[in-house]
Parts: sequence; structure tokens; C-alpha cells
Amino acid sequence: MLRMLVALPVLTMVVALTAVMASCERRDLEVYDAGTARLHIYTDWETNFGGTPDEMTLLVYGTDNKLQQYIENQEDPTHTTVDLKEGEYRLIIFNGNSDIDAFPSLRIENLTNYEQAAVRAKMITTRAFKSWDMGTKYMCDPLEPFGCAVDTIRITSDMLEKNYVFVDYRDRDKLTHNITDIDFYEVVDPMRTKIEVRVYIKKGFKYLRSMEGNISGMADGFYLNRVDRTQETGTLLFDTWKIEPIAGEIDKGWVKTTLDTWGLPLGKEKVANRDSTDNVLNLAFLLNGKDTRGNNTFTYSYPVGKTMKYLTPTGDAMTKAEALKHIEVEITIDGDWAPELPDVDPDESTSGAGFDAHVADWEDGGTINLGGF
Repeated sequence: MLRMLVALPVLTMVVALTAVMASCERRDLEVYDAGTARLHIYTDWETNFGGTPDEMTLLVYGTDNKLQQYIENQEDPTHTTVDLKEGEYRLIIFNGNSDIDAFPSLRIENLTNYEQAAVRAKMITTRAFKSWDMGTKYMCDPLEPFGCAVDTIRITSDMLEKNYVFVDYRDRDKLTHNITDIDFYEVVDPMRTKIEVRVYIKKGFKYLRSMEGNISGMADGFYLNRVDRTQETGTLLFDTWKIEPIAGEIDKGWVKTTLDTWGLPLGKEKVANRDSTDNVLNLAFLLNGKDTRGNNTFTYSYPVGKTMKYLTPTGDAMTKAEALKHIEVEITIDGDWAPELPDVDPDESTSGAGFDAHVADWEDGGTINLGGF
């Protein structure tokens, strides 16, 4: 009797273990496969950007703004593929890549976050100190073409092939998904805004030897996610000018320069949203001689925030998208603002420098390159 009582608990344990083992039996799994979209992105670089680059980069973000895929394409920048599951994605395309040395004049930053991804101007580090601007720090103008396209795509279930399959649990990660090819088309826009400055010199034009200038309050870059210019600003240097003499005139004439910029900062696209001092244009003229006080460099300052204008047929009625892209900005200094340069005693040591206002009569007008200091 005692022996039977001892065996009963053992039998109970065996039955319990058998039930547990039965419950852990591995069986085939039924897996629902919603398929995968193979997105073929065809990028038009020619229409607005002006040419196909050697390389492009595609960024894919989720709705949480986190970067999911970073793809560089050096083989064919006009056609890039990416596999995506059902969901919503945000895409950014730009020429080149994000390496720190990819663009000498700009840097690309914060690409891991869709809201913070931006292009910023690098700073000029090789300029010698000049007394007229007291060592002002300048940001680089965008020397290299840079363009981007931004879009949102939704991969919905009705766009994908669906399938039920049975796989062993050990092969679940090896499941081959159905691929659905989807074509997607993008047009890349250039992100540079050209600025032109024209200055009428109503006296002393014949003494002009060289010239420099700068302008403050220009955007230091733009946000990739919406191609809005940044609100942060910097100062740009104008160190290359052209002379436009007036036919038959010696002491009067025009000087002008053009420069690629990132444009006006966010919120300042329209004149009504700017103060005059938001953008200050400084001009420095080096003359072929000195005045009675021994000076040969003369500076002028103009608050041009309200006088800058976009060269578009619609003027201030332009759309925000137009204002942010490749529209030219014009600044004209004339009328009461036109500088009058002082009379100077010609400096024989500078013979041959600058330009000769007496060369011909400029009957047909013309232009001459005028370097910086």
C-alpha cells in the first residue's frame, strides 16, 4: 500500500509533463504577406536644375520623421529604386552626397531627422583682414549648383499583391515577398537665388580703381524638408564688380555685380514683411589717388531691406514657392542715394591700375571687370 502511494505522485508528474510538451509542439505558421512596393523614382534634373549630376542621394523618412533609408546613386541619378512596405513615407532627393567635403561652399546637416535636415553655408576662412569692413565674417556664396525635390508618398494595401503562405517557424525570416513595381516621377529645383546690385556713380567715376561690398541679412541656407530658407542669416561679400561706362561720359557711370545666394530668410520674402535695416548694403571704393586728408578708400552704407525686389512679372503677388526657388533679387542704388566720389590727386604709383576712363568715348557703352581690393 505504501508503495502505491509513492508511485501516484510520480505518475501525476509524468502526465503533466506530457501535456506541457504537447502544448509546445511546433506547427507550420500561416503568414499574411502584404507584399512590398519597389518604387522606381525617375528624376528630372534637366528641366529646372539644368543638367544631370554625377551622383544623387535619396532620403526616406517615416511619419515619425526618423531616417529609414539613405541611398546614394552614382550609376544613374535619373533612376533610383527603393523597396517599401505599406505606409506613408517622406522623400528628399538632392544632387551629390552628404560628405563634409562634397561641397566646398556648403554643408549638409541633421539628415537623421526630417524636420531638422538642412543645408548651410560654410564660412570663408581665407580672407585677409580689410580695414573698410573691420574683419567682418562672411559666409560662402553657393559656388556649386545644389537642388532638391521633396515629396510624400503613401503605399496603400490596394497597390500591393497580397498572399497567404505557410512556412516553418525557422524559415519565417526567409520569406520571399511579392514585389509590386511602382513608378514615381520627381523634378528637381535649384535652390540658389541670384542677386544683382547696380550702383550709379554720379561723380568721381574716373578715379575708380577697385571696389568691394557686402550685404547683411541673407539666409544662411534652407531646410530640405520644405525648401524654406532658414531664419538664421549671415553676410555675403561682393568682391568682383563690372564697370558700365556711359557713352560720352567720363565722370559718371554704373558698376554692377551678381552673386548666387540662398535668398532672403524665411518670412522675409515679401517687401511688406521687411524693415529697411534687415538688409544693409555696404560699398567700399578704392580710388586712384588720395583726397586732401590722405584717404583713398571711401565707404557708403545703404539700408536696402525695403528696396530689394524680386525680378518677376507678378512682383509681390508671387507665390511662396516661386519666391523660394530661382528668382533674381535686384538692388539699384541711384537718385539721391547715388554716391559722389571725392576729387583726388592722381597717384602715379598706381598708373595702370583700375581702368582708363578716357579710352575711346564709350559711344557703344561696354563693360570692364573691376576686381576687389
